[in-house]
Amino acid sequence: MKGLKLVVWESNDPIKDYILVILAGISAFFMKMNLIKAVPLILSNTPQSWLHDSLFIMFSASTYIPVSLGVSILTALTIRGERDDGSSYFLYSLPVSIRTIILSKIVCVYMHFLAIILITHILLFSLHFSSTNSLKVVAAHFHVLLAFYASVLLYIVSLSALFSVLVPNAPIAGMLSFFTVFVLTYVKIFNPVLTLQNIAIENELKTLLPYLVVSAVLIPAAIEISARRDVR
Repeated sequence: MKGLKLVVWESNDPIKDYILVILAGISAFFMKMNLIKAVPLILSNTPQSWLHDSLFIMFSASTYIPVSLGVSILTALTIRGERDDGSSYFLYSLPVSIRTIILSKIVCVYMHFLAIILITHILLFSLHFSSTNSLKVVAAHFHVLLAFYASVLLYIVSLSALFSVLVPNAPIAGMLSFFTVFVLTYVKIFNPVLTLQNIAIENELKTLLPYLVVSAVLIPAAIEISARRDVR
Protein backbone atom coordinates (compact mmCIF):
# COMPACT_ATOMS: atom_id res chain seq x y z
CA MET A 1 0.00 0.00 0.00
CA LYS A 2 2.85 2.36 0.82
CA GLY A 3 4.44 1.55 -2.50
CA LEU A 4 1.21 2.49 -4.30
CA LYS A 5 1.10 5.82 -2.46
CA LEU A 6 4.66 6.50 -3.59
CA VAL A 7 3.71 5.78 -7.19
CA VAL A 8 0.83 8.27 -6.93
CA TRP A 9 3.11 10.81 -5.25
CA GLU A 10 5.72 10.46 -7.99
CA SER A 11 3.00 11.08 -10.56
CA ASN A 12 2.22 14.52 -9.14
CA ASP A 13 5.03 16.29 -10.94
CA PRO A 14 4.16 18.84 -13.67
CA ILE A 15 7.59 18.46 -15.32
CA LYS A 16 6.86 14.78 -15.98
CA ASP A 17 3.47 15.69 -17.41
CA TYR A 18 5.07 18.20 -19.79
CA ILE A 19 7.58 15.61 -20.98
CA LEU A 20 4.80 13.07 -21.52
CA VAL A 21 2.71 15.55 -23.52
CA ILE A 22 5.70 16.49 -25.68
CA LEU A 23 6.54 12.83 -26.21
CA ALA A 24 2.95 12.04 -27.20
CA GLY A 25 2.96 14.90 -29.71
CA ILE A 26 6.28 13.92 -31.30
CA SER A 27 5.33 10.25 -31.43
CA ALA A 28 1.96 11.10 -32.98
CA PHE A 29 3.70 13.17 -35.65
CA PHE A 30 6.00 10.34 -36.72
CA MET A 31 3.20 7.77 -36.56
CA LYS A 32 1.06 10.01 -38.77
CA MET A 33 3.93 10.38 -41.25
CA ASN A 34 4.30 6.60 -41.36
CA LEU A 35 0.61 6.25 -42.17
CA ILE A 36 0.85 8.83 -44.95
CA LYS A 37 3.92 7.17 -46.46
CA ALA A 38 2.12 3.83 -46.38
CA VAL A 39 -0.54 4.88 -48.91
CA PRO A 40 1.09 2.99 -51.85
CA LEU A 41 1.35 -0.13 -49.68
CA ILE A 42 -2.27 0.18 -48.60
CA LEU A 43 -3.51 0.61 -52.15
CA SER A 44 -1.63 -2.48 -53.30
CA ASN A 45 -3.09 -4.70 -50.58
CA THR A 46 -6.40 -6.49 -50.42
CA PRO A 47 -9.16 -4.73 -48.44
CA GLN A 48 -8.96 -7.38 -45.71
CA SER A 49 -5.34 -6.70 -44.88
CA TRP A 50 -4.70 -2.98 -45.45
CA LEU A 51 -5.99 -1.88 -42.03
CA HIS A 52 -3.99 -4.64 -40.34
CA ASP A 53 -0.79 -3.54 -42.11
CA SER A 54 -1.43 0.12 -41.31
CA LEU A 55 -1.75 -0.57 -37.59
CA PHE A 56 1.73 -2.09 -37.39
CA ILE A 57 3.68 0.16 -39.74
CA MET A 58 2.92 3.15 -37.50
CA PHE A 59 5.83 2.24 -35.23
CA SER A 60 9.14 2.60 -37.04
CA ALA A 61 12.72 3.64 -36.35
CA SER A 62 11.68 7.31 -36.60
CA THR A 63 9.14 6.74 -33.81
CA TYR A 64 11.47 4.63 -31.70
CA ILE A 65 14.10 7.39 -31.43
CA PRO A 66 11.92 10.03 -29.65
CA VAL A 67 10.25 7.34 -27.54
CA SER A 68 13.56 5.91 -26.32
CA LEU A 69 14.95 9.41 -25.70
CA GLY A 70 11.90 10.51 -23.73
CA VAL A 71 11.77 7.34 -21.65
CA SER A 72 15.49 7.52 -20.88
CA ILE A 73 15.41 11.16 -19.78
CA LEU A 74 12.26 10.88 -17.67
CA THR A 75 13.45 7.68 -15.96
CA ALA A 76 16.73 9.38 -15.06
CA LEU A 77 14.97 12.49 -13.76
CA THR A 78 12.56 10.40 -11.70
CA ILE A 79 15.16 8.17 -10.09
CA ARG A 80 17.84 10.83 -9.55
CA GLY A 81 15.56 13.85 -9.04
CA GLU A 82 15.85 14.17 -5.26
CA ARG A 83 19.56 13.38 -5.23
CA ASP A 84 20.31 16.01 -7.86
CA ASP A 85 18.31 18.78 -6.17
CA GLY A 86 19.51 17.91 -2.66
CA SER A 87 16.18 16.80 -1.19
CA SER A 88 16.98 13.10 -1.04
CA TYR A 89 17.12 13.04 2.77
CA PHE A 90 13.43 13.89 2.98
CA LEU A 91 12.38 11.12 0.61
CA TYR A 92 14.66 8.45 2.03
CA SER A 93 13.68 9.31 5.61
CA LEU A 94 10.16 8.02 4.94
CA PRO A 95 9.20 4.76 6.69
CA VAL A 96 9.68 2.85 3.44
CA SER A 97 12.67 0.83 2.29
CA ILE A 98 14.97 2.24 -0.37
CA ARG A 99 14.16 -0.74 -2.57
CA THR A 100 10.46 0.09 -2.42
CA ILE A 101 11.15 3.74 -3.26
CA ILE A 102 13.24 2.90 -6.32
CA LEU A 103 10.75 0.26 -7.49
CA SER A 104 7.92 2.78 -7.11
CA LYS A 105 9.81 5.29 -9.25
CA ILE A 106 10.40 2.69 -11.95
CA VAL A 107 6.75 1.59 -11.90
CA CYS A 108 5.57 5.20 -12.10
CA VAL A 109 7.60 6.01 -15.21
CA TYR A 110 6.82 2.69 -16.85
CA MET A 111 3.05 2.82 -16.38
CA HIS A 112 2.81 6.44 -17.51
CA PHE A 113 4.73 5.81 -20.71
CA LEU A 114 2.91 2.57 -21.46
CA ALA A 115 -0.46 4.29 -21.12
CA ILE A 116 0.50 7.36 -23.18
CA ILE A 117 2.06 5.45 -26.07
CA LEU A 118 -0.83 2.97 -26.31
CA ILE A 119 -3.42 5.75 -26.22
CA THR A 120 -1.51 7.77 -28.81
CA HIS A 121 -1.14 4.81 -31.17
CA ILE A 122 -4.76 3.65 -30.92
CA LEU A 123 -6.32 7.13 -30.99
CA LEU A 124 -4.27 8.26 -33.98
CA PHE A 125 -5.04 5.06 -35.91
CA SER A 126 -8.76 5.33 -35.18
CA LEU A 127 -8.96 9.01 -36.12
CA HIS A 128 -6.91 8.52 -39.28
CA PHE A 129 -9.41 6.05 -40.72
CA SER A 130 -12.45 7.03 -38.62
CA SER A 131 -14.44 3.88 -39.19
CA THR A 132 -15.81 1.06 -37.10
CA ASN A 133 -13.55 -1.31 -39.00
CA SER A 134 -10.47 0.41 -37.59
CA LEU A 135 -11.76 -0.12 -34.06
CA LYS A 136 -12.36 -3.78 -34.83
CA VAL A 137 -8.77 -4.12 -36.01
CA VAL A 138 -7.51 -2.46 -32.84
CA ALA A 139 -9.64 -4.76 -30.69
CA ALA A 140 -8.46 -7.84 -32.57
CA HIS A 141 -4.77 -6.95 -32.28
CA PHE A 142 -4.69 -5.00 -29.01
CA HIS A 143 -2.89 -7.86 -27.25
CA VAL A 144 -0.08 -7.63 -29.81
CA LEU A 145 0.38 -3.88 -29.31
CA LEU A 146 0.22 -4.28 -25.54
CA ALA A 147 2.78 -7.09 -25.47
CA PHE A 148 5.12 -5.19 -27.78
CA TYR A 149 5.02 -1.83 -26.03
CA ALA A 150 5.06 -3.39 -22.56
CA SER A 151 8.22 -5.35 -23.37
CA VAL A 152 10.11 -2.64 -25.25
CA LEU A 153 9.33 0.13 -22.75
CA LEU A 154 10.30 -2.11 -19.84
CA TYR A 155 13.60 -2.76 -21.59
CA ILE A 156 14.33 0.97 -22.05
CA VAL A 157 13.28 1.80 -18.49
CA SER A 158 15.48 -0.96 -17.08
CA LEU A 159 18.55 0.31 -18.94
CA SER A 160 17.90 3.88 -17.88
CA ALA A 161 17.29 2.83 -14.27
CA LEU A 162 20.67 1.11 -14.13
CA PHE A 163 22.48 4.13 -15.57
CA SER A 164 20.58 6.41 -13.18
CA VAL A 165 21.90 4.64 -10.07
CA LEU A 166 25.43 4.38 -11.46
CA VAL A 167 25.90 7.87 -12.94
CA PRO A 168 25.80 10.85 -10.52
CA ASN A 169 23.85 13.13 -12.86
CA ALA A 170 20.36 12.77 -14.35
CA PRO A 171 20.95 14.36 -17.80
CA ILE A 172 24.11 12.33 -18.37
CA ALA A 173 22.40 9.13 -17.20
CA GLY A 174 19.49 9.78 -19.57
CA MET A 175 21.72 10.43 -22.56
CA LEU A 176 23.93 7.40 -21.85
CA SER A 177 20.83 5.25 -21.62
CA PHE A 178 19.49 6.64 -24.91
CA PHE A 179 22.74 6.10 -26.80
CA THR A 180 23.03 2.56 -25.42
CA VAL A 181 19.51 1.75 -26.60
CA PHE A 182 20.24 3.36 -29.96
CA VAL A 183 23.44 1.34 -30.47
CA LEU A 184 21.69 -1.89 -29.50
CA THR A 185 19.08 -1.36 -32.22
CA TYR A 186 21.77 -2.45 -34.68
CA VAL A 187 21.81 -5.85 -32.96
CA LYS A 188 19.17 -7.91 -34.73
CA ILE A 189 17.45 -9.32 -31.64
CA PHE A 190 17.13 -5.82 -30.17
CA ASN A 191 15.63 -4.19 -33.26
CA PRO A 192 12.13 -3.08 -32.18
CA VAL A 193 10.90 -2.39 -35.71
CA LEU A 194 11.83 -5.88 -36.87
CA THR A 195 10.34 -7.31 -33.70
CA LEU A 196 6.97 -5.63 -34.22
CA GLN A 197 6.85 -6.85 -37.81
CA ASN A 198 7.64 -10.40 -36.71
CA ILE A 199 4.89 -10.33 -34.09
CA ALA A 200 2.33 -8.82 -36.43
CA ILE A 201 3.04 -10.91 -39.51
CA GLU A 202 4.41 -14.17 -38.16
CA ASN A 203 2.94 -14.06 -34.65
CA GLU A 204 6.35 -14.77 -33.12
CA LEU A 205 5.94 -13.60 -29.55
CA LYS A 206 9.26 -15.25 -28.75
CA THR A 207 10.99 -12.26 -30.36
CA LEU A 208 10.10 -10.29 -27.21
CA LEU A 209 12.11 -12.61 -24.96
CA PRO A 210 15.43 -10.69 -25.23
CA TYR A 211 13.72 -7.54 -23.94
CA LEU A 212 12.15 -9.39 -21.04
CA VAL A 213 15.33 -11.25 -20.09
CA VAL A 214 17.42 -8.06 -20.05
CA SER A 215 14.75 -6.25 -18.01
CA ALA A 216 14.49 -9.11 -15.51
CA VAL A 217 18.21 -8.78 -14.85
CA LEU A 218 18.71 -5.00 -14.95
CA ILE A 219 15.78 -3.84 -12.82
CA PRO A 220 16.67 -5.97 -9.75
CA ALA A 221 20.33 -4.99 -10.26
CA ALA A 222 19.46 -1.28 -10.32
CA ILE A 223 17.31 -1.59 -7.20
CA GLU A 224 19.96 -3.53 -5.30
CA ILE A 225 22.78 -1.18 -6.26
CA SER A 226 20.70 1.84 -5.25
CA ALA A 227 19.82 0.23 -1.90
CA ARG A 228 23.51 -0.27 -1.08
CA ARG A 229 24.63 3.27 -1.96
CA ASP A 230 24.62 6.47 0.03
CA VAL A 231 21.30 8.29 -0.54
CA ARG A 232 23.25 11.44 -1.31
